[in-house]
Amino acid sequence: MARPKAPDRSGQLSLFGDAGVGGRSGSVRAGKLRFIDPSPSKILIGSELLGDFLRRIGEERVFAIRDLLQGLDWSRFESCYKAGGRPPYHPRLTLSIVLFGTMNGVSGLRNLETFARTNLACWWLSGGIMPDHDTLADVLNRFAEDLAGGFFEELTIQILAKTGSRCDDLAGDGTVVEAA
Repeated sequence: MARPKAPDRSGQLSLFGDAGVGGRSGSVRAGKLRFIDPSPSKILIGSELLGDFLRRIGEERVFAIRDLLQGLDWSRFESCYKAGGRPPYHPRLTLSIVLFGTMNGVSGLRNLETFARTNLACWWLSGGIMPDHDTLADVLNRFAEDLAGGFFEELTIQILAKTGSRCDDLAGDGTVVEAA
């Protein structure tokens, strides 16, 4: 059985010509390079938009985290890619999977792959992309120096502040990640 590549965005509810919620995955350009950068705003959970569903169940922190991540300067990460071939996932999306997985105690690349496919809040952060473990490993290896340095610490502090979380809310491999 083939694994799904992304959640359904087809907007099946617009059968009779009313304003549908479906649409194609988005992309963003960085110079001549294009990144896959879909919006989660058109993902349906049954007949309900994912954003409405997450608000209804009280999963508000993902909206603050996505806004924060979108407001950061990703140019140093984008510059590590070359134009040509299939557009890569925007690094913000793949790193959001790793970050949110870590915040939820998920470690290991295969576990993060499953998390990206099954966690609805993760779909919101990542735009619904479902990278495999090799893609996640490539991103982590490509940006290992940046992630080990000040960028990750700064990002962690900002997320903790924006979501009103504490340091013990971020855990990886059973240990607390204390960025402060």
